[in-house]
Amino acid sequence: MPAQRAKATFEDERVKTFMSVVATNLGGRCELPEYQKTQAKLTQNGRGDFSSSRYDITVPCAGSNGLAAIRINVEFSPPLGTPLNLDLSLQYRK
Repeated sequence: MPAQRAKATFEDERVKTFMSVVATNLGGRCELPEYQKTQAKLTQNGRGDFSSSRYDITVPCAGSNGLAAIRINVEFSPPLGTPLNLDLSLQYRK
């Protein structure tokens, strides 16, 4: 994932709020990767002016009741340097 997009994702207020709730309410101890080392699965959508890039990021995050990771699915559109759409979820061990 490009470092500038990783930075925009991790510094987005929605992600910061989610991470705070995970830490406070679920005891989550999440370690975000360095921007330039962020690994993500990339999916391209559309073409030309209507194209976008979706990145699926999994961040290890040990916490209460089997919390194992958080998952961030973020969409960027070429003209914007900030996330267009953002899905945040929790992953638990079975």
